[in-house]
Amino acid sequence: MAHGRIRMRLHGAQGELNGVLLDDGIEVHLPAPEAARLAAWLVPDQTVYARGNGLAGPLGTSIAAQTIGPNPQQAVAVAAPPPGRHRRLKPDRWAGGAVPPPPAPETAAPPPAAAPAQQ
Repeated sequence: MAHGRIRMRLHGAQGELNGVLLDDGIEVHLPAPEAARLAAWLVPDQTVYARGNGLAGPLGTSIAAQTIGPNPQQAVAVAAPPPGRHRRLKPDRWAGGAVPPPPAPETAAPPPAAAPAQQ
């Protein structure tokens, strides 16, 4: 859950609105079609409330909004992104369902012997 004042809008590679950055540094993301539909609420200096799945780490917090609005009472559902987007390689795509082992290290020739010091 995130609640706060919008610092700025976030945009995708083609300039499409796809989220907001809050004053406390939390990023709230939503699919571009939904962001376009809700653009009137996603304006800097406005208050926003969002609920959804997210991650928190050393670089900050990011939430994929499932509901969003100016407050909890006016929050609306966010439609899921179209299928096929954000595909990730799943372990079941490998034989046996396990992650393949790393490649064997190459055997390197021993380093050349040091030249004798000249006196």
